[in-house]
Amino acid sequence: MVSIAVMPNFRRKGMGRRLMFELEIQRNDILLEVNVKNCYNQIL
Repeated sequence: MVSIAVMPNFRRKGMGRRLMFELEIQRNDILLEVNVKNCYNQIL
């Protein structure tokens, strides 16, 4: 995870929002993958 101290620099360059967005997408992908695996395990 990115430290709080670094975030102002990212925000000044307009990267902060994109960075947080990409982190959120990665986390959602992982959660989705886990949910799919759980569904498969229940079906099989």
